[in-house]
Amino acid sequence: MKTRKEIDDLKHNWICDPCWDIETASGFEDHIEDLKSYREYMQDLWRKQYEEHVINEMDRKGITDRATFDYLKKLENTIERLEERISKLEDK
Repeated sequence: MKTRKEIDDLKHNWICDPCWDIETASGFEDHIEDLKSYREYMQDLWRKQYEEHVINEMDRKGITDRATFDYLKKLENTIERLEERISKLEDK
């Protein structure tokens, strides 16, 4: 059994890099359910925060259709990447 501090430290480290399923952490087999529940809770929280952010940004830009917003964001991201590439080329 891991201590509460070890579990909390694992959770903190996972928050910094949540690209893996925390409940699969080696040595924490006795805590699978708690860790899985934590992962699901955090993923749900992040999803809700993202959706709130999207709604706020749509309101700020005066966009009412989600598909239009998603398309606009894709175009903005493409423009940013192209500007970065151009800037790098100009620096050479």
